[in-house]
Amino acid sequence: MFFPVKKRTSSSLLVTLWNHMPRSYFLLKAMTGGSEVIQPHPIATGSVDLTNWYRHRTGWKMVYNEMVEFWGSLIELARYKVSGELPEQVPGGSSLATRLKQLLLFKIDHKSLHA
Repeated sequence: MFFPVKKRTSSSLLVTLWNHMPRSYFLLKAMTGGSEVIQPHPIATGSVDLTNWYRHRTGWKMVYNEMVEFWGSLIELARYKVSGELPEQVPGGSSLATRLKQLLLFKIDHKSLHA
């Protein structure tokens, strides 16, 4: 989700799940015009993190899902850059977006990551 930047800062600490970090980092850089120093701090999802995700089937699914979500975020970013306005409804909340997510994204049981 995009939030308009009203007050500029020189640096930010970006804290999110490890699999969201590349997309979040890119979007924050894009929204700030690349002028901020961003310190990423990825958080593990149970036993899966940035250093071992490729050893888990669920890790691969999480990375795939993020690649699909990245393209949706690029469309939202382009729409924001062109119009200068945030969408009236939650991004990805349309019936078309919901259907595409059902077709393209893996369902992930996050409980299995905490075992």
